[in-house]
Formats: sequence, structure tokens, C-alpha cells
Amino acid sequence: MFNSANAYVPKMLLRRPSNACDTQTVLTTDDVDRALKLRNVEPIYGFGSGDPLGFKRAAGHRDLFCIDDKDVEFKDVIEAPLPKAPFDVSVTAHWLAIEGFQPAIPENAPVKVSCLNLALAVYSDVQKSEYKEDGLPVVVKLPIKHLLSRELQLYFEKIIGLNQKSSSTLFEEALVSLATDSGLHPLVPYFTCLLLMR
Repeated sequence: MFNSANAYVPKMLLRRPSNACDTQTVLTTDDVDRALKLRNVEPIYGFGSGDPLGFKRAAGHRDLFCIDDKDVEFKDVIEAPLPKAPFDVSVTAHWLAIEGFQPAIPENAPVKVSCLNLALAVYSDVQKSEYKEDGLPVVVKLPIKHLLSRELQLYFEKIIGLNQKSSSTLFEEALVSLATDSGLHPLVPYFTCLLLMR
């Protein structure tokens, strides 16, 4: 085995791409796998372990080390309990969204914290820390779900997209609209959160 290993290593080194030879100083397992594949030799099968490997000197060779594997009795392998069978491949259906809202189930990706939720969390933390004059804590009601119409969502996105330098008249008209339009009051928490984040 030692002689065959000595014969293969120089061939593997010669089979490495030239750019890999220039930059690499260590022979990796990927290099060995590629070299074996190029020579049409059957690949090495096995699995990795998180435990450190224990090496011992091979009998009769000073410079050859091998992994200290324990001997396993064939009888022990046969009598060992079988591992659990893997789950069968299956297809399941689940709700991506119900009435426009994504349910918090394991199949769906976690929902990112929105600007409104962040503002409400900050506000509720401030309110929880305050006390009344008689020493009793302030009772804070839980926030309710805040729904915006599609038009208000589009309006909010357009206002955010405006740049002060892009068109001064358009920006001034947007500020006048924000100051005078009474139908925009549901957007106040969103703008407040946006200003806090900037």
C-alpha cells in the first residue's frame, strides 16, 4: 500500500491545474478526488467525522501513518439494531397567504419585521417603563393589526422614492400634500418610523 501511495502522489500533483499549483501549498482532498477522477480510478468513499482522527505508525514503516481504526466484529454489526428509515419523499400543500397575510407556520419563511411593528415595539417599551402618579404601572393595550389600502401603500412608496434633488416642484407638491391631505393619517406611523431609521 505504501508503494502504491508513493506512486500516486506525484501523478496527482502533476494532474493539478497549473493555476492551482501556483497558489496552493497544501494538497487537499479535492485535489486527490480530481486526480482520481481524471485517471478513471474509482473514487474514495467514506464520511467525515467531527472527532479528531487518531493516527498511529504503520508496522514496518517509519514515515507512514494510518488511522487507528478499531476492529469491528461481524456478529456485532449483524445484531446491531437497524437505523430509523428515512422519510419518504412527499408533496404537501400549505397556505402561502390567507387574505393577504402570511401565516407563521414552519413551511413559510419567517416574516421580516416591518417598519410599523418596529415603531409599535419601541412605543410599547417606552409606555411600559412609565408609571402613573400614584405609583401604579401604566396599562398598555396590545397593538392591533394595521391595514393599509393599496392606494396608500403606493402613495407611501412614491413619497419614499422621491428625491429632494430630482424635481424640486414635485417634492414641494408632495410636502404640501402630506401637510394638507387629511386622508393620509394612517401613514403617520410609517413616516415616523422612516424618519427614526434615517
